[in-house]
Amino acid sequence: MRPEIERGDRNIVRMYFRDGPNVREVQWSGFGFQVWMQTMMHLTQADSRSVLVLDEPDIYLHPDLQHRLLRIVSQRVEQFFIATHSTEIINAADAGDVLIVRPSARSAKRIRTDSNYPEIYSAIGSSENAQFARLARTRKVLYFEGFDNRLLSKVSKSLGGIDYLSGSSVTLMKTDGFSNWNRVTTTAWVFKEFFELDVQVAALFDRDYRSDEEIDEFEADMLKAGAFCFVLPCKEIENVLLVPKAVRAVVQKYTNSPTTTAILDSVENEIEELIDKSRDQVFSQRMGHFIQYSLSNNPRANTPELAIQFQRKFTEDWGNPVFRRSVTPGKAIFSALAKSVQTRLGVTLTAARVIEELSPADIDPKLIKILADLKDYFGADV
Repeated sequence: MRPEIERGDRNIVRMYFRDGPNVREVQWSGFGFQVWMQTMMHLTQADSRSVLVLDEPDIYLHPDLQHRLLRIVSQRVEQFFIATHSTEIINAADAGDVLIVRPSARSAKRIRTDSNYPEIYSAIGSSENAQFARLARTRKVLYFEGFDNRLLSKVSKSLGGIDYLSGSSVTLMKTDGFSNWNRVTTTAWVFKEFFELDVQVAALFDRDYRSDEEIDEFEADMLKAGAFCFVLPCKEIENVLLVPKAVRAVVQKYTNSPTTTAILDSVENEIEELIDKSRDQVFSQRMGHFIQYSLSNNPRANTPELAIQFQRKFTEDWGNPVFRRSVTPGKAIFSALAKSVQTRLGVTLTAARVIEELSPADIDPKLIKILADLKDYFGADV
């Protein structure tokens, strides 16, 4: 509600808000709401030229509000610093944007890759026990590989969906690929038998270089085992970042130097060059998986004929740009591209910035359906 001034010997500003059928003064509310109001007040006075510093804003904020705060701040100001112990905020940030600050150290340590995150969790006292306590509360668990949830949550938000993948309503747990499928299938049974808890379990695996036939069989086997399982339609989640027009838009938006059409075209050309360089690796890996899977189903199959069959199909598919971008090693190519763009053009190319420039039409419909199916499976409250 609009502020009111109470006149007297000392003028007082009253700030009222409606809480359901009741009207309350802000000072009567919880600290979390007051922190949120103060932060939003400062943001109304900020713009793209502002630098914002937030000191442990997560202390009184619900995890969902922590995610919302990070999203609003990143959209409102060009540069911001957050001091935090919150795993919610840390997980939502890009690896290169996170630094560990220790009182005993002379300088901070920047997190370079996803593999460095365990050091953060150790420093702030997070543990697997907290994950299991959370699972007991949410009774919903999504298994994923590596740190895919960061990108998936950003993609989900770009589609206008709810950020359930990194929110507080679903517990996220890691599995190291197809080889640990049994960990996924036994989770619900363990919690039912030992803790008398009914837990919804789903899993999302990287496709890697596997064939369509192998993926179909794997998903069918997981379904028979009682697991709600999906496999990404691309090699790995970073493949969604290899959209030339989105990368081009990031360069144009964040460069401090004049950009010409030729410079922007060179960025698009570099993406295609990096993909073309990966062709032999992709071909050999996918053919190896195809032959191995075919022989496992039919040991008497003629290996040379299988190789010729695969080569013919692969050569035909490689002419399709969408196919090339989906089967290539997305993480390695995006990393090489980001390094080149930083060196040549002085632009920091991050996953978050690219995803902001993606439209639903740029994202594989199969991935959109996976996110929608996960939301339906876990329920509307996610």
